[in-house]
Amino acid sequence: SDKPEQLAAFYADAMKKAGLEVQTNKLEQDGNTTVMVHGTSQPAGRQASATITSDTEGTKAVITYENGK
Repeated sequence: SDKPEQLAAFYADAMKKAGLEVQTNKLEQDGNTTVMVHGTSQPAGRQASATITSDTEGTKAVITYENGK
């Protein structure tokens, strides 16, 4: 499976291409990695986020999008 950093880069790039301003945060604890990517577009109010986690079972992603106004 892909590493969380690879998936985070993919989603961050897609958000930037959609015109969102992107912030990325990474947390590593007990051998598990979580990367959070959040994109916003002001004043349009659009938001997207991707939370990618990696543990002994593999890599998982949760993606959300809000169209805003």
